[in-house]
Amino acid sequence: MIELGNINLLDVKSIEEEAIILADKESGDEVELNLLVKENKEGVQGLSVEAFVDRDLEGKLQASLKRPDIVMGEIKHCRVVDITDLGAFLEWGLSHDLFLPHKNHRDEISMGDKPLVMLTVNPKGRISATMEIYKQMEIGAPYQKGELATGTVYSYSEELDAYFIAVDNKYHGMIPKNETIGKDMILGEEMTVRIKRVRVDGKLDCTPRKKAYQEMDDDTRKILALLEERGGRIGLHDKSKPEQIKAALNMSKASFKRAVGRLYKQGLIKLEKDGISKSGK
Repeated sequence: MIELGNINLLDVKSIEEEAIILADKESGDEVELNLLVKENKEGVQGLSVEAFVDRDLEGKLQASLKRPDIVMGEIKHCRVVDITDLGAFLEWGLSHDLFLPHKNHRDEISMGDKPLVMLTVNPKGRISATMEIYKQMEIGAPYQKGELATGTVYSYSEELDAYFIAVDNKYHGMIPKNETIGKDMILGEEMTVRIKRVRVDGKLDCTPRKKAYQEMDDDTRKILALLEERGGRIGLHDKSKPEQIKAALNMSKASFKRAVGRLYKQGLIKLEKDGISKSGK
């Protein structure tokens, strides 16, 4: 039986003047190769070929010797190339674009976004994309607490106040919003995450933040760089509002106070009533 949305090993049944007809050996189902015969006779001569099968606009089966960027069962990034009233169209490596209906969105998308999607077959038997990939995620990732992995943001849950991420585009992962230091994550954003906990159910709690000592190293460098940029003094101190610190340094107030404490102990800054300044040391 021919598998829609997948790579099929098909016999070359006939090479006609205007078409190359492929057939499944077991079921006898036929499909027409949607490439120019004159340019591809040599490429399909023989007993069988590997071809991707989907449907044309009229619902007729069509085959391609080119493997698309995504096939059934995979989860991949696909770039948005058009948005219409009916949905979005995605680039997937074939001459025609992949349709993503509005009902298959989880969040709003814009031109140029690269959401994580998988293929599905709609009630009319045609292939389309869906961002509803949660149920496709797997458990049992080969990671332990403290290890680093690659995660892609694919949804946000207001109920849990957390971002869902696909670790290695395959495994269940979640980042609580309080781990992002107030940074709004972008749909489709790919990042390095640290595994904070492997839950009993096999899902992963993650954070984009580094370990405390590594994060403090980064924070002290940010403060020193800002001091250098502003002539050796900045008007931030332990009484400054968190949003002021966030706007200037993109860090939390607690992180700022820890980094300032380290720099002061190292003799690199002086504490003033309404700010900090570089030490003459």
